[in-house]
Amino acid sequence: MASRYYPAAAFAGEQDEMWWNRHIFFLKSASPAGANYFVMRDTFPNGKDRPTWWTWMNLDGAEKVSVDGTAFDSKTVPYNKLDEKAMPVMTGQALEMKTAYGAATWFWFTRPLPIRARMTWDYSQGGRLRMPKEWFPKFTEKETKTTIEAIAQPGADYYYVVYPRKDAEKTPACADLGDGGVKVTTAESTDYVFISDTPLNFNKENVVFTGKAGAVRVFPDYVVFCMNAGSGKIGYKGTIFEGNGPFERTVRTADLKPGVTAVNETYAKSIITQQYDNNNEVRGEGPFTVKLENRAIRISVDGRARVLYVTKPEWMDRPQYTIDGVEWMPCWTDYPSSGWGTFKDTNLIAIAVPDGKHELVITDLVFPPVWTRQFTPGIPGVVKPAPATQSGKPVLLPFQNIGQPAR
Repeated sequence: MASRYYPAAAFAGEQDEMWWNRHIFFLKSASPAGANYFVMRDTFPNGKDRPTWWTWMNLDGAEKVSVDGTAFDSKTVPYNKLDEKAMPVMTGQALEMKTAYGAATWFWFTRPLPIRARMTWDYSQGGRLRMPKEWFPKFTEKETKTTIEAIAQPGADYYYVVYPRKDAEKTPACADLGDGGVKVTTAESTDYVFISDTPLNFNKENVVFTGKAGAVRVFPDYVVFCMNAGSGKIGYKGTIFEGNGPFERTVRTADLKPGVTAVNETYAKSIITQQYDNNNEVRGEGPFTVKLENRAIRISVDGRARVLYVTKPEWMDRPQYTIDGVEWMPCWTDYPSSGWGTFKDTNLIAIAVPDGKHELVITDLVFPPVWTRQFTPGIPGVVKPAPATQSGKPVLLPFQNIGQPAR
């Protein structure tokens, strides 16, 4: 899941802060040419009073994009921005974006949505990687692209299947089962997929799921149980596994039998916040502890690899980050993409944490000395002439006498 934070100050008027969470669930086939697809969900916690838009870009003109089988008319999508009232709109659940290369991306939404073509434009390829055009003889001078938007009511999310396919490949059968469940039937399996910001409680069609994200994949000869996020139960036809995600189990169809099996190899995941002084904190997935010692932020961590976010104290200019004494590069956040430090939670320090137990230290960066010994200038100009050669003409040696070590 990727999460984007929007502080209240980023909006006009008095409104609450909000988030945009994009969940991406990749369901893989055993074959590269098989049913490989995604189930995605865009949610907007605390954004109930704001309209939302879902945006995707296609590699071609608007005539390659269809809603429930009806294509847009490229004549109604000019090469510039239209007023929103003039944009062509169709309502449907199935959206397909074809290309001129024999491949397409097929989308299915859990409910019908108004879908509009915002604009089409040409993208020049002449300067790609600054390489000569003759290196890419099959490249055209330009590519045509179209931006497509779906529109939802304030507070609503987008729950959808993304199925890349060749033009002749059959699309899956999809159904919204309610309670956070989506059923996707391909030529290989019947998949029950679950995605949510909060724990679910699903019990339908012989499937049980009470985590946050996961899937029950029913193949002809076996069943795969995937608890990707959250804690709880996942089961099919009475065979139930219970524990903290992530975990996965595979059971042959002939071996399915009623009963609950505990999974104890993982631990419960939760987001915690700990202060290291009166004004600053560390936030992220636990477990971790933090303390401040002589302007050094010391964090003890355990668990899986992840990212922690640290507010930057006033006395720190550039953070320096070490893991078990080895220097690593810290990163930063810039929500909402402008004005570092202007809004809440902007310019946070983001630190990568590897698996296992580690000691992390963040301090203000102290630059090492550039030279190992003191130098004194020894030139009146840029270069100093060398002794004359046998021809009587001096030879100028650049950098010969830029600096002489002190003696």
